[in-house]
Amino acid sequence: MSIAPPRNPARQRLIWMMGGVLLLAGILGGLRAFDAWERRQLTEYKSRCRTAVDQQDWDELVVIAREWSQWDPESADAWLFLSEGLLQTGEPEKALETVGNIPRNDPKVIPALLKKIEVEFDLLNRPLVAEATCLELLQIEPRVAEAHARLIFFYALTLQRVKLIEQIREAIRRGSEPPEAYVYLLLCDHLYFTNGYQLNSKWLQSSPNSELFQIAAAVQFDEIMQRLENQTEATKRTRSEHRLKLEESLQQYPRNTTLLRYFLHRYAEESRVEDVARILEMIPPEAGDDSVFWRFRGWYHAAVNDLDRAHDAYRKSLELTTTDWRTWQGIAEVSRLRGDLPESGRCQKLALMGKNLRQELLQLPTAQDITDDQLQRIAEYAAACGDREIAVHLRQRVRQRLYGD
Repeated sequence: MSIAPPRNPARQRLIWMMGGVLLLAGILGGLRAFDAWERRQLTEYKSRCRTAVDQQDWDELVVIAREWSQWDPESADAWLFLSEGLLQTGEPEKALETVGNIPRNDPKVIPALLKKIEVEFDLLNRPLVAEATCLELLQIEPRVAEAHARLIFFYALTLQRVKLIEQIREAIRRGSEPPEAYVYLLLCDHLYFTNGYQLNSKWLQSSPNSELFQIAAAVQFDEIMQRLENQTEATKRTRSEHRLKLEESLQQYPRNTTLLRYFLHRYAEESRVEDVARILEMIPPEAGDDSVFWRFRGWYHAAVNDLDRAHDAYRKSLELTTTDWRTWQGIAEVSRLRGDLPESGRCQKLALMGKNLRQELLQLPTAQDITDDQLQRIAEYAAACGDREIAVHLRQRVRQRLYGD
């Protein structure tokens, strides 16, 4: 039996260390090579996609972007290119599905969702889906002005008064309100749009059973008939038949706040006090933050000579919406009857200021046509009404428009 030579532990450790270093170097070299290959692949995919876009070869773009997205599912660019290709090749549904694959923590999800909103609103005629996408986008980034503008427009045209005011206030707090938001804010005491019936009828096609679009279209059709300059026997008959349909709608949807506001306006104009009281009894508890209902409570109490309750109702209305000129008019009248002439005079001035502004804004071709001078006067009116938030933010916005601050 032979005797093995004694082992050298130091030498063995050195050999193991050298082997480890060589192995690590090999791994690092492999990783660098892999990273370099990945970068080349990424550059190649981007280049090929951009070439396809430049050449408007949308079918080729779909092929390349789909391959890219399978290779790297976390790439926002891959999904964006694929979405654009699908959109251009007449597959908007698949394009929107593709947008859903973009990681929500990627900054590029914001322009992608904005494109999705545009397609849902304008191409696919799905405003309710687009509304949900707007809200999703604002959860990700609350300062996206275009999403705020879309929601403000949608809530205004569908006569969702409380949602409209809340959205305008939220946009203002974020510093992302479009200038036309202030037009809607001044008009929201009685919303009416010349294209309201047309748009709601169009949206109704996408949701035939939608109570929202049915009622918004019906109410604004009545407004159109009421404002016709040449009232003929035929138009009067059409209007009368349509009003009967609205009354049937109220029986079908007794808690619909748009319908309730419509009938309150109508009955108050016709001095039908008992009918106003009947409609007020129908207001659901969840509608307590709609200042218009409190204004009509004030109107009713004043009509039955309960001046204290009328005053309290008008004040509650002003707490909810300070710039409603009709509420200022109502409290001016109640203050006069209570013998508070200075207060009556102050409120009357505010009512006249707001009424004149509203009439002027109604003459605008579109809400986007509001001028800097009109914005400045809205700020002055809001300040006079005690709405400091609106006044301060609007003055800042006017300065930005004038001086680019």
